[in-house]
Formats: sequence, structure tokens, C-alpha cells
Amino acid sequence: MSITFQDIKNKKNELDKKIAFREATLRGDAAKLMVAYRDSLSLPKAEWFCSDGRGRPYVESGYLMNGKFAPCSVSGFSLDEERRLKFMISTVVSDDGLHAGEYYLVSIGMWYEEKMLHVSVGGVPGSIIVACHDDTDSYFEVCTAMKDVVFRSFNDRRLD
Repeated sequence: MSITFQDIKNKKNELDKKIAFREATLRGDAAKLMVAYRDSLSLPKAEWFCSDGRGRPYVESGYLMNGKFAPCSVSGFSLDEERRLKFMISTVVSDDGLHAGEYYLVSIGMWYEEKMLHVSVGGVPGSIIVACHDDTDSYFEVCTAMKDVVFRSFNDRRLD
């Protein structure tokens, strides 16, 4: 059998479509996770206000750029070379006083393996399998792990 340029081109186009579909699917999953996490925090209000009066979100997605958090909508994320969606979730941990706007970052990785959605949460070994990821309730275990990572970050045995 002889492989032609058209065969190669068709195969490449087929791969590009699969990648685009996977990326769109994972972005949708990431958006559901963001909603589930935000809702699970029982926030006091929709946003907090900084000293200049601007409203700011309590929870944002983004990535690290030169060691600093750069907010970015999940629609702006791309798959890495392993076909995983990796990003950070910032949680504001102080919304008033001297430390207003202080935040904590949790790294998130999302991918499909054998048609199952896996989510890694920075600081938690392994991955969490989200069996039914059609609604935000499906992300309960991931949200719990994220909140635990943030909560544990404020333990300092040196102060006990």
C-alpha cells in the first residue's frame, strides 16, 4: 500500500479535529469546576471590593507568568503536549483590612484516560476521577480537595 500526501493530510486533519474536540471538552469541564468551586465556598457576596472601590472576584482561573498569577478565562487555555489542560485557580483568602486581596493558588490538571475525566489537585497525590461530569455536583470531591489544600496552607507548626 502506498501512502500519498492526501492520506497524510487527511490523517493530520483528523488528529487536529480530535485535539480541538478534546480541548473544547476539557474547557467545558474546567468551567463547570470553576462554578462548582465558587458555589462550594458559600461566599458572602458575589465579589469583594479593593481599596479603590473596584469589584474583584473571589475565585479566578489563570496561569503563572514569570512567577506571578495572570488571570485568564478557561476559554483561553490550551492543551499541553500530554493533551492535558493545566491551570491555576486563585482563591482570595482575605477580603478586608491590610491583607485584602491576598490569595492562594492551587494548580489543576484535567485530562481523559480511558474515557474517564481525571483531575489532579496540586498538593494531593494521584488524581480524582470524576465519573459523571455533566453537572457541577459531580465536582464535589475535587472542590473538597482544593479547599483542603488551601485550608492546610494556613497551618504553621512553628507557631503551635
